Amino acid sequence: MKAKEVIELAKKNNVQFIDLKFIDFPGVWQHTQIPAHRLDEGLFEDGLAFDGTIVSGSLRVTSDVSAVLDLEVIAGFYDAGGAFIGTARFVHHAVDDGPTDPMTGTPVESIPFQATVPAEFAGRAVSASVGVPVLVNE
Repeated sequence: MKAKEVIELAKKNNVQFIDLKFIDFPGVWQHTQIPAHRLDEGLFEDGLAFDGTIVSGSLRVTSDVSAVLDLEVIAGFYDAGGAFIGTARFVHHAVDDGPTDPMTGTPVESIPFQATVPAEFAGRAVSASVGVPVLVNE
């Protein structure tokens, strides 16, 4: 199907949003949405740039000997030349009596996180690496 046909089909069916799915560099399936009015032939020819303002994900933390007290996600940001330009952090403080794995009975926490790219790196950060040190109660 050609770009013009896709645009006509979206208009004919009164499409309001376009859901774009992609695999990021670590191999995780991601998605974002754009309003349908942004659907034009240039989008098909030039592609779509993502602004890179947030590093997000979800961590599944399991432990058979302890409970997670604090979880800190540290994101390191790099510019287009590969130079390190700074970090951002996300901190999670544990809640008591969290869920357990039904098969093993061990504590399980699925913790979503977002580390926002600091304003001073906006427009310069093109990649990030994520580290996750975990403090546990043993």
